Amino acid sequence: MIRLLKTSHQILFLILILQTVAHCEVQWSESGLPELKSAALRGDASAQFELGNRFFNGDDVPKSNYEAAGWFQKSAAQGNPGGQCWLAVSYENGLGVKLDYDKAAFWYYKAAIQDGEDSIFAQNQLAGCYYFGRGFPKDPEKAVKWYSKAAEAGFALAQTNLGNCYDNGEGVVENPAESHK
Repeated sequence: MIRLLKTSHQILFLILILQTVAHCEVQWSESGLPELKSAALRGDASAQFELGNRFFNGDDVPKSNYEAAGWFQKSAAQGNPGGQCWLAVSYENGLGVKLDYDKAAFWYYKAAIQDGEDSIFAQNQLAGCYYFGRGFPKDPEKAVKWYSKAAEAGFALAQTNLGNCYDNGEGVVENPAESHK
């Protein structure tokens, strides 16, 4: 069951990456690339995040996970939850940086304790870090805490993951009725 859950988790994770990047609420989406680069170089955290997204997706620039991670790092260091979340994604998947679950968990946590769409995504991913023991010791109870937080915000994957925890009695008392809510 765990192997299936892990595989499903990875597939849903990739779908969510595509959905989240596609629905980014960024003020720079209508701006030209020169203005965006200029703002990013001046230290504007949201511009740095958007430029990272553009490199990540290859929008108006050559696709480069390395460049994306660099801009996410700059944005994350200024407390931008989108930059923190997508830097964590980069570390979790070895995209433009060396695979590092400890750094992924650190940045997911930084994003998860903030507000916004990226923070809710980060809460689900942070729960996965605890659930699978990546970057933190395996702790199903903490996984349930973070899945619950994201699920309460309406994040569908977190609701599914939380239901699986209730179904399997991982981190909570087994309760199939609760798992199907």
